[in-house]
Amino acid sequence: MKVSVYLEGTLDELAPIFRALQTEKSVSPETRQQATTGEQGEFVTAGAQEKFVTAEFLRQALERHPLSDYTEALLRALYEAGEDGYLSREALRKKIGEYTDHPEFTDQQLTGVIGSFGKRLSQTKGYDGGSHFEDKLVGGERHYRLPDALRDVVRDVLKL
Repeated sequence: MKVSVYLEGTLDELAPIFRALQTEKSVSPETRQQATTGEQGEFVTAGAQEKFVTAEFLRQALERHPLSDYTEALLRALYEAGEDGYLSREALRKKIGEYTDHPEFTDQQLTGVIGSFGKRLSQTKGYDGGSHFEDKLVGGERHYRLPDALRDVVRDVLKL
């Protein structure tokens, strides 16, 4: 059965819903039975790890069409944050502004860049629904990180 749903909210407000839907699709029935609901009503699984796109797939997605300056700046900022570095949306906006000579880069523009990057992946042949960034909430604000397995691809494609 196909159901249509209209959702309204910011990317940060809707992210837990999309993450829950993606997790629901990739979790085994045994793990799904062990699932609990978190304090915020989000889907929390017992021991399920987030699934990321493969390095080979990311390379294919990044090389199939030229990257925009803003997408390159986003990936560069996440790469340069290091293996342990999570960047807030504000930090990402500042970095993208520095790398593109666009110092007034807004949160709405950042949402667009992240969304267009996700669309690039989803429209690449072989996309399996995996994530492309790690993220976490820190003090109610979303922070992003490039997964270790994808760092080498970004370095090679951007020639960093």
